Amino acid sequence: MKRKNLTVWFLPLGICALLATCKTPIPHSTPTPESCIQHLIALDDSLGHIRNHACETISLAQTIRNYTDGINKHDFRSCPPDFTRAFTRHLQAWIDMIPFVEKHNDLRGEMHVLFEQLEKGPDAATFIPLLRNVWDTWAEVEAAMK
Repeated sequence: MKRKNLTVWFLPLGICALLATCKTPIPHSTPTPESCIQHLIALDDSLGHIRNHACETISLAQTIRNYTDGINKHDFRSCPPDFTRAFTRHLQAWIDMIPFVEKHNDLRGEMHVLFEQLEKGPDAATFIPLLRNVWDTWAEVEAAMK
């Protein structure tokens, strides 16, 4: 019987001790503008690789949505304003492409291969400026990193 009583006593004490350690704030440093940029570029690199191949199995429109949604989950507050503006413009260029690519939801393949097809297709006059805007805004992102 005594053993059971001890368990009743020590179990709540152990839980309280565990909770007390869990409530202790874990110190973390405030992100610097440089670390914010580095994190976002690394995230873009990772999501960009996924984006380039996701359209092999899902629509190009959904691929772009997944990419932009993933980037938009990032906290830009520590990034320099010029970089944030440039990256926001870049994401908007991708989003602006969605209505066009939705008309081609049956296309599957690596993204750059699909873009080459669209550049040579009957809607090229509409697609080429959209694609150019993606690359131009990426150049703005790169310029804002310096």
